[in-house]
Amino acid sequence: MTVSDFMRTAAERYTEPTPAEMALMRDLLAQLEQANARTDEAFARLESARTAAAAFDEDAYRAQVREQLLADSSIDWDALSTALSGWARP
Repeated sequence: MTVSDFMRTAAERYTEPTPAEMALMRDLLAQLEQANARTDEAFARLESARTAAAAFDEDAYRAQVREQLLADSSIDWDALSTALSGWARP
């Protein structure tokens, strides 16, 4: 079938949509718009997470956590060291 035959056949078979079909199309359009909005929000959250990950300074974070742990007087470092001394690193 040629393109012009296809177009002619499609034009001959065209009918105006019924009110039920129009209502269905409006409903589908509303759902599509909601899905697009959720997708845009997800991409914005992803970009925010990527920006935060790129700015993350692991060395500074480790130093901060180390300071917090060393300042915690409830941790018995000697007992912890003794308990872990039997563990071998792979």
